[in-house]
Amino acid sequence: MEQIRRENPMIFNRGLAITRKLGFPDVIMPGDIRNDLYLTLEKGDFERGGKSVQKNIEVTMYVLYADGEILKDCISLGSGEPNRSSYHSFVLYHSNSPRWGEIIKLPIPIDRFRGSHLRFEFRHCSTKDKGEKKLFGFAFSPLMRDDGTTLSDDIHELYVYKCDENSTFNNHALYLGLPCCKEDYNGCPNIPSSLIFQRSTKESFFISTQLSSTKLTQNVDLLALLKWKAFPDRIMDILGRLRHVSGEEIVKVRLPRAPERESGQQASLPPAFCQQASKAVFEIYN
Repeated sequence: MEQIRRENPMIFNRGLAITRKLGFPDVIMPGDIRNDLYLTLEKGDFERGGKSVQKNIEVTMYVLYADGEILKDCISLGSGEPNRSSYHSFVLYHSNSPRWGEIIKLPIPIDRFRGSHLRFEFRHCSTKDKGEKKLFGFAFSPLMRDDGTTLSDDIHELYVYKCDENSTFNNHALYLGLPCCKEDYNGCPNIPSSLIFQRSTKESFFISTQLSSTKLTQNVDLLALLKWKAFPDRIMDILGRLRHVSGEEIVKVRLPRAPERESGQQASLPPAFCQQASKAVFEIYN
């Protein structure tokens, strides 16, 4: 890319926006650091809610940190456009089953990825009063699982919870303890029925995600390898499962910065995740 810039200075002096490939290129160059999560707003299925006609539904999305703070400028709608702190979908007229298909890039800082979550708020937009938008539900999803992996590259069906304009999201812990999807529900067998937010069992919301990161992994087997000392009795199982991990998944992930020594100099670490994985394997055999 730098060579193209030098050879075509007139083109790049016109404010040309550079768009990175959705996913990784065939060749991953050394020093190519990236941490982008691509999210597609797929579709939703909502109830009429006592109305004589179907709703006009708008989705508002936020990225929130572990303390409930809305992350600033972590949402990108396209190359050349300024990042923003919230996203608003287009509205389909009188449709309780909207299909959006909108792709959003989330350039979230690596130090804010763990503990952060996405919140989607659903509002009915009145056609009589153009400025009236009534909140009727929301959904959410953590960016990382409890095992340390990120959201898988797949379609995710999220639970929709009922709420209204009087609902407050100031205390995000009130809903983060709830299951966000079916897989999450299996880990929360005993959910009290007296919670502030109740799930709307007849409504659902779908998103899909694709991770392009040299810092994070979606593979639990790689993480298990690097943490093998914590599970010495599972060494043979970990090594066996490692055979099924794709080479691309290993090569593309690079290590975070190493902690500084007392002298202030940075400790040297292998530049690639695969080198750390190799080191772990040699330690096991030794």
